[in-house]
Amino acid sequence: MSIAIERLSESARPILALHFLALSAVDRYLRFAAAVRPQIIARYVEGIDFNRDAVFAVHPAAIGDECREALAGVVHAAFPDDVAELGISVLPAYRNQGLASALAEWAIAYARSRGMRWLSMQVLRENAPMLRIARKLGMTIADGGADLFARLELIGRLNDVALRDKCRTVALRSRSHAAR
Repeated sequence: MSIAIERLSESARPILALHFLALSAVDRYLRFAAAVRPQIIARYVEGIDFNRDAVFAVHPAAIGDECREALAGVVHAAFPDDVAELGISVLPAYRNQGLASALAEWAIAYARSRGMRWLSMQVLRENAPMLRIARKLGMTIADGGADLFARLELIGRLNDVALRDKCRTVALRSRSHAAR
């Protein structure tokens, strides 16, 4: 199955907030490593620097679901310094379809294209699905007490032309899905 992944812009803040609000309290805890109320989500989404960071998402329609109220899955790749930091969430109805892995792989390719040497994720011990994905991606897991830290060395630099071509392919797939 091909998955159409789109980079979001500032104009997507409302639908991004809807995605996080659609997560259960437990899922928000697993995603943000804290109990997060709607006001905190609003501040988080407003605080995303879309010029510095990248937010990639899968729309439900891109995987055959015409419900367009919230994004099916999201990865926020933050670039505060020379390490890319990932946060991934997928709504329950869209889990076990490879969305989280696809989003992570896309974010890794993007981080490489930006010349990042490392990528990291903070993962709670009880977040078994994210730990499985981190291991599948070849990340090293370090014990940080209550949290675990997954880290991946991004060796080399992905050819920018290859990433641009990949983006073009995804955009074409997105248009063809939208036309259906």
